[in-house]
Amino acid sequence: MTQQIEEQYASSKNLETRMGIYQYSIDPKTFSEWLTEQIVPDNNVKILELGCGTGGLWKDLKDSFRNCEITLSDFSEGMLKKSKETLGKNGFRYELIDFHNVPYPDKTFDIIISNHNLYHAEDLNKVLSEISRVIKDDGVFYSTTSSAENMASLRELIDITDDSIWPNSVVASAFGAETGITILSRYFQYAERRFNQNELRITDLAPIINYFLSVRDERVHQAVKQSLNKIQDKFETEIRQYGYYKVETKGCLFICRKQLKQ
Repeated sequence: MTQQIEEQYASSKNLETRMGIYQYSIDPKTFSEWLTEQIVPDNNVKILELGCGTGGLWKDLKDSFRNCEITLSDFSEGMLKKSKETLGKNGFRYELIDFHNVPYPDKTFDIIISNHNLYHAEDLNKVLSEISRVIKDDGVFYSTTSSAENMASLRELIDITDDSIWPNSVVASAFGAETGITILSRYFQYAERRFNQNELRITDLAPIINYFLSVRDERVHQAVKQSLNKIQDKFETEIRQYGYYKVETKGCLFICRKQLKQ
């Protein structure tokens, strides 16, 4: 992992700051809860999550799997610490793993999950080769990411025109909803894409500013700081007209299999 990403995720603080913006969702069902509904429950299987973050997914998902060996991994010790605080030690194994080098034998896992993190890979082909190697032939790989259309109105608010700076363009070009299906098809016979769309109705500017100041690109921080007065004027105009600032979100889940079901 690059030093920039390691610093970004050294603790859960930045991630939790960005997640705070979703308190304005009009859908009471979180993305994590939606994802839980898409993952098929099973018993007596081996599961690996790569990049478990704060472990929040498993607050909803743990009841779907009985008598399973569940390994939650992350490259950040700070994230693993937060996961342990969130979930406790019972029912989970925690491991420090860089997903470029998964320290398990071939065909170990029945299910592998990678939730909003493949776009961080330095070498995505290496990561997917590792996932394909350690998953069983009849295993399932679940991976989530964002669309290039995600939070487009925030881009207009901040007025970032350069794709190399706008976070969602960076994500989409590396591994996004639009590009991921082609990439995954190199490693899996079956790759399905399911979209999740939502709307945020934001009434306070602070969570938006905090969201952008928590991303790892200093150029985004500068764009926000230099345009803060304009941003505030735009935001307040929307508030006066509609009572909230509308932000549409768009994420997706890929469901992949090495072999087609017979």
